[in-house]
Amino acid sequence: MKQAINVTKVETTGEVKIEKKFVPQEFPVTVSVNQREIVTFLCTPTHLKELATGYLIGEGLLSKAVEITDINVDEKCGTVNINTDSVNKMALETLGKRYLTSGCGGGTSFYHLMDKKTLKVESQDKISLENIVRAKFKLQKASELYAQTGSVHACGIFSEGKLLVVREDIGRHNAADKVLGWYYSEGITSCKKFFVTTGRLSSEILLKVAKAGIPIIASGTGPTSLAVELAQELNVTIVGYLRKNGANIYTYPHRILI
Repeated sequence: MKQAINVTKVETTGEVKIEKKFVPQEFPVTVSVNQREIVTFLCTPTHLKELATGYLIGEGLLSKAVEITDINVDEKCGTVNINTDSVNKMALETLGKRYLTSGCGGGTSFYHLMDKKTLKVESQDKISLENIVRAKFKLQKASELYAQTGSVHACGIFSEGKLLVVREDIGRHNAADKVLGWYYSEGITSCKKFFVTTGRLSSEILLKVAKAGIPIIASGTGPTSLAVELAQELNVTIVGYLRKNGANIYTYPHRILI
């Protein structure tokens, strides 16, 4: 969603003129579970069911989308109300907390308490570098709101070279939650899937993707040091700096076919 505004465009030549430009909408949206407020997003107000679903599963409050018995979205008021009989009470009480512990090799682990002993991606999938590099440009082409405003992030899930879904938002975490919310809701079982984002590969994005069981995450930019450490522990392949002529593979390069 976008909004038109008048801007004053100035040139170094001294020319000044008024032009109409589009900016993405930024809107507060509050998610409640069983009448309890959980989180308020500042987001692009689209695909709010997916945003809420992806966030709640990513935070461990729910384990799958079918546990939602009812979901009601009020776009005008900016609310998403969810009813479920399956909310994880421990995850609810530790919501938003992360725990830093020492890793086996002297590194670090940075998990939600609920994920610490269970989170690891097991996959034998291998994807060609060509498909991953092309995916970056397919994602850019499919990012309509970015083309109109230049001010949002996009995330997508691919199966080999096919784009399954793309979602955009002013926040890269929100865009990831929307995409993964769709993924959980659709019950995707296709193999050789991977996740592509326009944003930085941070530890929290890495955790969201790993929790969904997706073995490869890629971006036109690079990862943080903690994201690389987590990817090593969680068996996730990170591919960064996607360019027409190649990319950097930070972890588990055996999954990428050259």
